[in-house]
Amino acid sequence: MNVLAIDLGGTSSKCAVFSEKKVIRCEFKVTTNKAAILQTIKLEIDQQLKKHQIDWATISQIGFAIPGFLDEKNGIVALAGNLNWCNFNIKEEAEKIFQKPVHIINDANAAALAEYWDRIYDKKESLVLYTLGTGIGGGIVLNGQLWTGANGFAGELGHGGSFQKLFACTCGLENCIEPVSSATGLTKLINQAADKNPGSLLHQLKEKEQHALKLVDIKPLFDQNDELTIATITRGLIPLAYHIVTMLYILNPEVIILAGGVTNLGVKLKNILEELVKSRIGDFMLKTFTLEISNLQDKAGMYGAGYYAISKMDKTK
Repeated sequence: MNVLAIDLGGTSSKCAVFSEKKVIRCEFKVTTNKAAILQTIKLEIDQQLKKHQIDWATISQIGFAIPGFLDEKNGIVALAGNLNWCNFNIKEEAEKIFQKPVHIINDANAAALAEYWDRIYDKKESLVLYTLGTGIGGGIVLNGQLWTGANGFAGELGHGGSFQKLFACTCGLENCIEPVSSATGLTKLINQAADKNPGSLLHQLKEKEQHALKLVDIKPLFDQNDELTIATITRGLIPLAYHIVTMLYILNPEVIILAGGVTNLGVKLKNILEELVKSRIGDFMLKTFTLEISNLQDKAGMYGAGYYAISKMDKTK
């Protein structure tokens, strides 16, 4: 039997069919139509399964990776702003439409689960994943098990605490890491630096591009070790480094994984963050963990949704 994995996004959704041995049989994208999300993706998935010669009868379970706050046990989306869902019983509605058992998981938790399975042969039993995109999310695996907390909200790593005083967070708190160390925050810092330093290469680049700089725009300067660019990105990563240090002391994970658009800056970004982290922990901690960039990147949520559904299928046998 197979499982269908669906990683729901605001504009498109990544899908894959996995065998129960965790082998992908096919993968594809479908459009996310916010006016009727489940109905429209079902129609497109019908077409894709037919194209790949996979019979619906061979699909035993469906896993949904969803951005937002979820009550996974009861199958309810408490809040998913990008999908316009609030207190939505997706399990009930999706099972009516798809006529299959449905399991939901937060997309960042799904990504953490996928990274765990991707590294299982390295015998890594614990990891913390940070997704560094428009915001900051995360997922935690402890002793080989995904940890979602008492209410399913564990892994909201971008929020809470007192890690920075530069920008207030959209969540209503003032000192979260998300408004500084996310792609949004780093981009804001880069543009501020360009505007405040008229003689800099960053300023020249912004004048040339004639629009607000994005991380992709500044990568050549970053790779060439432009002093202002490196200093600005480093400044933006300091709150994240403090957060990672806190996770290391609280959870003692074997691996810290970075995913999301910020990691497109590459190995240099990882090296800068690694130095920031290691300069803030005791010597005895230095050899207890590794800091790595995601192997699966934007496919991690899809993989995780598939593995999560497979784990549910295993329990029903």
